[in-house]
Amino acid sequence: IPSNMVERIVESALNDKVVVRPWLGASGQVVTADIAASLGLARPIGILISHIYPNGPAAKAGLKVGDVLMKIDGWEIYDPQSLRYRIATGKIGGEAAVTVWRDGGARDLLVPLLSPPEDPPRNLTLLAGKHPLTGLTIANLSPAFSEELGIEGEDRGVIIAKIPPASPARRLGLRQGDILVKIGDTPIARVSDVVKATDTPRKVWELQIKRGDRIIGMRISA
Repeated sequence: IPSNMVERIVESALNDKVVVRPWLGASGQVVTADIAASLGLARPIGILISHIYPNGPAAKAGLKVGDVLMKIDGWEIYDPQSLRYRIATGKIGGEAAVTVWRDGGARDLLVPLLSPPEDPPRNLTLLAGKHPLTGLTIANLSPAFSEELGIEGEDRGVIIAKIPPASPARRLGLRQGDILVKIGDTPIARVSDVVKATDTPRKVWELQIKRGDRIIGMRISA
């Protein structure tokens, strides 16, 4: 483990605190050669920002969707892992100097190093009843919970946190880490949406889940 990350962990442990690392509040994709050429970059470098969390550190610093984040504190960024690491090794309450490519030129910004909010609360809930999701433990995603789970680019929605080996959902092919998108015609944003949707008896259950970059549909007869 890199020494500066160890330093932050030890500092938190000595003060009897849970280890909380800074959070950028933005995500995106690796800049390929084609993307670099289209943006006027001399070579592939950085992360093309596609999502910025409202009122998060990136938003406060003035980052925009479409920016290419090229450097953090002078270190070049080539993938989401290096971006995450450079932010995580900073100290909450400090700042990180970032270089972005925007409108054909580089510019420097200061990002405040803040802890990710747990909004909404995760609300871990065990589902019960006569429906395909019975036995699942689900939770609300938030910036804090997503960071804790190591999930990139997902800071809202409802995630399957635990799935028993012999549950109906396991037999249907659902997996821990899947994000529930829709049950029937009901969009799922919070745990309460799932509880309400599964309280309604149905002859046919239609589910949509997100797994990585894919949306998967399921249709199950009761």
